[in-house]
Amino acid sequence: MQNHLISLLLGTLFGFLLAFAGATNFNLHAELFLFENLWLLFVIGSAVATGITGVYLLKHWQPNALLTRTSIDFSPKGMTPNLVMGAVLFGIGWGMSAACPGTAPTMIGEGKIEGAFLVAGIILGTAAYGKIEQSLR
Repeated sequence: MQNHLISLLLGTLFGFLLAFAGATNFNLHAELFLFENLWLLFVIGSAVATGITGVYLLKHWQPNALLTRTSIDFSPKGMTPNLVMGAVLFGIGWGMSAACPGTAPTMIGEGKIEGAFLVAGIILGTAAYGKIEQSLR
């Protein structure tokens, strides 16, 4: 139960930071893709820099995972066709909806009904991809 509470608190903090940065604003996403306002590019770049620094420090200090207390695995994962296809679909979905999957639950938390449609689309798209992948095996 404690792990669920910690996860909820960290997720809430993440959602608050996304909203504070403006990542739940459709117009900012559209302006980014039209190169009219690069604020979200700065936000994304800051997140990447923070992630790179965090992974470097985690590899150096080798702490255990926060909730499970197990060692963190940093073994490299190979490039696969599924990864490339997933990235392409992610980009298409982001461009069409002007929202990233991470912002959709935050939109719901803000009371934006569009977030519910985004989450529904994410779930349906993931299920459809799973069915298509199974049929191709």
